[in-house]
Amino acid sequence: MALLQTNYKCVEDKLLELDVITICLDLFNKFVWNNFLHAHIETLIKHILIHDNEGLKLSLFTKSKLLDKLLEADRANTEDL
Repeated sequence: MALLQTNYKCVEDKLLELDVITICLDLFNKFVWNNFLHAHIETLIKHILIHDNEGLKLSLFTKSKLLDKLLEADRANTEDL
């Protein structure tokens, strides 16, 4: 997260190249009780949505499949009830 806050395009491009967003979302879903991890990933997503880099936003919603993962998590929570 600290690297993104520098607002350097080369850092953002490297995050895209390494598919860091997808990895973070996968970790978010894998470690459901890790509040520290969840807080940082929430901040990462907020940062992506607020800032102007369309590549990061596109990656968040298409390559990382944020909406699909949210629906999947909701389904899993509903099944547990």
